[in-house]
Amino acid sequence: MTEDSSPTSALEVVRREQLRQSVAERDKLRAVLAAREAGATQAQVAEALGVSQPAVVKMLARAADKAPAIREGFSSATPLEVAERYAAGLISREQMRAELSTWDYTPTPRPDGPYDEIWVEDVNSFDGVRQATRYGLIDYDDYDAILAGRRQHVTQD
Repeated sequence: MTEDSSPTSALEVVRREQLRQSVAERDKLRAVLAAREAGATQAQVAEALGVSQPAVVKMLARAADKAPAIREGFSSATPLEVAERYAAGLISREQMRAELSTWDYTPTPRPDGPYDEIWVEDVNSFDGVRQATRYGLIDYDDYDAILAGRRQHVTQD
């Protein structure tokens, strides 16, 4: 435990550990998928993990949805995952800001009509950065730095 044993400090540790566990689970699913793609059998993967072969089947099914491939040159598969890695203490603030400033975001189409307030957030759009801010994974200084980095990155292209 840290020197500061206040409830706020203790809850920050709990949150960071929860984020680490979430990121680790995604990374494990990616590793299971990579092992299968490399030719390992489900039984071999199960033995390596100390689980049953049916558990590996379930992991492979979850991997498609919960563990998309990490984008080349980045630490993560989505902007939100970059922020999660940062908040979990797995990457530095500088790395997080650099990655989110240079991410190739997909445009977010907005509906045109009476329900303009309703849309589905796209995990590969800038919505992921907005979500990260809303969830407290990054702060407003980070958000502003990412926007400034985006402007600089876009003008360089």
